Amino acid sequence: MNSKLILMPQISLTHLFSSFVFAEYKEEVTITEHVRKITELKTKKVVFSFDSLIDQSFPYLFSMFKALQMENADEYIFCFFPETPEDVNLVNQKFILYAKEELFDIDKIKIEFLRNPRISPVNNI
Repeated sequence: MNSKLILMPQISLTHLFSSFVFAEYKEEVTITEHVRKITELKTKKVVFSFDSLIDQSFPYLFSMFKALQMENADEYIFCFFPETPEDVNLVNQKFILYAKEELFDIDKIKIEFLRNPRISPVNNI
């Protein structure tokens, strides 16, 4: 990676001009089992990708993910900023395939598309 890792509790102007922003947060989740309520702390890792979406960008994204040791989480959220409707199709068709190759638990992955007003509305999956 050619970029310097900056760890901060909030986003800064530096992050706003990055191709990738990596984040982590913990969420308290309450589960009811019979009459007992159990509270668990779930770790979620989030990647915001503003990079051009091409086939080669997915292996690069996963290599950065691993280099930053972000693999240990209860949920992975990948947020992409599509510039064209074709970008949405590419993510939907290829991203999960790359995730499987990288041995990610597919059930833990959530893909979201950030709204781009220059293209038609995009539904999150």
